[in-house]
Amino acid sequence: MALGFFTTSCSNDDDATTVSTTSGLTINLNGLEALGEDFVYEGCIIVDGSPVSRGTFSSVNFPQTFQVNTVQLNAATTFVLSIEPTIDVDPLPAATKVLAGDFSGSAASVNTGLVGDFSSASGTLFLRTPTDKMGMGNNGNDENGVWFGAPGMPPTANFTLPVLPAG
Repeated sequence: MALGFFTTSCSNDDDATTVSTTSGLTINLNGLEALGEDFVYEGCIIVDGSPVSRGTFSSVNFPQTFQVNTVQLNAATTFVLSIEPTIDVDPLPAATKVLAGDFSGSAASVNTGLVGDFSSASGTLFLRTPTDKMGMGNNGNDENGVWFGAPGMPPTANFTLPVLPAG
């Protein structure tokens, strides 16, 4: 599971005539995997209930800092990380959201909770290979198959998962 920590910062060298309009958004994640050439990650901050993209990235070396509109960053309530096609004409985040977390001050801890609540997932399993079994005999490789179900003739499905959101 990936965990993240986000911070915002403004430069200290602003003078009375120059006001910084951007701030750094630092993303520091552990366990995020490279997506290959066809997909990228997109980080969005949620401002007034709407997503505001802070851009895409493919490198999984962290921490990384990105410049974001200061007013929007200060008003952000949530950070969401999604997986997008490398060439993406849709400005909205894809349904493949993988991490999210609410800001608390200038930091947000993210988790995979938006993917689904698996706390009620249940099932039974047995270890054997019924698809290549002949008759009632043992073909010698029953230790090679994990089936979620109740053994019997025929085996019956027995695996309960939550209904997952789109994506």
